[in-house]
Amino acid sequence: MIPNLPAQENNVDCGMFVCKYMETVIQYNNIEWDMHNNWQSNMALFRAEFAYAIFCNTIK
Repeated sequence: MIPNLPAQENNVDCGMFVCKYMETVIQYNNIEWDMHNNWQSNMALFRAEFAYAIFCNTIK
C-alpha cells in the first residue's frame, strides 16, 4: 500500500478517483501523495472540470 494515497470515502466517486490518479501519474515524475489528500472534499470541482474538458473537446 502506498502511504498518503487519496482514498474515496463513499461508493460513488470511484470513476473520478481513477481519473485523478491517472492525471496525477501522467503529470508528475515524483508524486508526493500527501500533497493530494483533499480529493474527496474537491470532488464537485473535479466533476465540473472534467465535464467542461469533455464539452470543450467535443465541440472542436
